[in-house]
Amino acid sequence: MLFKHIIRNIIVGIIIITCLSSLSCKRQGQSNNVAHKQAVEAIEEYGGFVILDEKGDVNRVSLVYNEDASGNRMECTEISDRVLKYLPALPETRELLIHSSQATDEAMTYISKLTNLKMLLMWDASELTDAGIAHLTSLINLKNIHINDSQITDESLLYLSKLKLLEGISLQQNNFTDKGLAYLVEMPNLKSLWIGLGKGEITDEGVHYLSKLTNLEVLDLQRTNISDAAMKELVNLKKLHKLYLNHTGISDQAIEQLKEAIPELEVNL
Repeated sequence: MLFKHIIRNIIVGIIIITCLSSLSCKRQGQSNNVAHKQAVEAIEEYGGFVILDEKGDVNRVSLVYNEDASGNRMECTEISDRVLKYLPALPETRELLIHSSQATDEAMTYISKLTNLKMLLMWDASELTDAGIAHLTSLINLKNIHINDSQITDESLLYLSKLKLLEGISLQQNNFTDKGLAYLVEMPNLKSLWIGLGKGEITDEGVHYLSKLTNLEVLDLQRTNISDAAMKELVNLKKLHKLYLNHTGISDQAIEQLKEAIPELEVNL
């Protein structure tokens, strides 16, 4: 009898624990749903746009603009980073668009929670520094990133090189040098790299590192301090089909030699 009593108590205990666990999960789910709804409402009240997919999950959050079915563009006129704190409540978000004073180092701490993010676009990010980019190494599913006119330097390229799924990097008007380009060698999936029009100095040495990125299809080297010698480095990029060399002074002869080596290449001057 004592043995049966013990077994019965164990079974009752298991049932109670299971019920409490189920109740806790239900409450947690309800709490998450409330936070999710509040986040969407806060972003829309701010003037941003939340685009859902067919399942009702958040596909895109844009604090910049959106287009209606007729192609009419609607702008978000707010530029503070106050609404970014709501983003962690939308963990399924796959695309995020922000600009100006929305793109701060503090904002990056919230964006770092969006581990399903595949595309991150940040325009005119004049307040963003390397300290902010350091938070983004958690975005392991990121495939495309755009940051222009910020304070980021070579250190940020080191952080971004840890994101192995990145295929497109657009980083014009920033502060990079040859040292930073060396970090990009660790990015085998990179297909598109916009690194020109910058405030730092990129030379033939930097192009030597870029020549290791054999999957590159698009490369921007506008307004860099490269010479004809750099064109010889690019011969190894057989998949390259667009190259931007505006304001570089590369000779016609060097360009023609490169195009002979890569017949499908289109060079923009």
